[in-house]
Amino acid sequence: MIKRRVAYENAVASREDLERVYSASVNSGSLPTPEKDAQTFAQNFSELHGKSAPKCGWDALAKELRLIQLACGPIGTGGLPASKVRTKVASARKRLAEAQALLNELELELDYVTAILSLPSHYAFRAREKGLAELVADLNSVAEWLEAHKPPAKWTATSRRQQRVRLAVLLKPLFEEQFGEQARPVGGSAAVADADSNDWMRFFQMAASVFFGENATPDRQAVLWEANWPPLQMP
Repeated sequence: MIKRRVAYENAVASREDLERVYSASVNSGSLPTPEKDAQTFAQNFSELHGKSAPKCGWDALAKELRLIQLACGPIGTGGLPASKVRTKVASARKRLAEAQALLNELELELDYVTAILSLPSHYAFRAREKGLAELVADLNSVAEWLEAHKPPAKWTATSRRQQRVRLAVLLKPLFEEQFGEQARPVGGSAAVADADSNDWMRFFQMAASVFFGENATPDRQAVLWEANWPPLQMP
């Protein structure tokens, strides 16, 4: 049975839209200029023992690489796991509910009431105090939604791996066009050192390093072999 992968190349924004986002990102400074980017990519590729050079030059290739990054999207390593988010929401809800209970106990205490009346904006204080109950109720709804929509076990690791395969799929035609080589990894399932790999593997690792901050992509061999599988065909 032939193994097939998701057709990631069919779920990409138009080049026109990507170029518009790219130009805006460069102008705002959220992405480096092509000239600065070219130095980063070329140096990274060289440090990975890259041997060839792109036909169009690194300046032009830098833009193409960033367009692929925008099409691929972030890998999401910087955010908290879904379980951590649920825990923190639950903790915030509990603490606010406890604070609300404490304030309710002080509601009719003369010292507390007098202190509030001494404030220049005691009406606003009372409104914020009452708003605490509404915030607790809202957090209850947030917590319920997060619990109902929590991802399955190992979802984060699976999602990140899919992003790596997606990146390899989108990089593949660019590498073959610019380097004149087939984008196919060497070796089997065992990890291969950069010095013993080929330029396709180094090219992918260069992009993963710059885009995802991964100096050594987990399970790179399997990721690159999967990128070579034929895509699933829609009926």
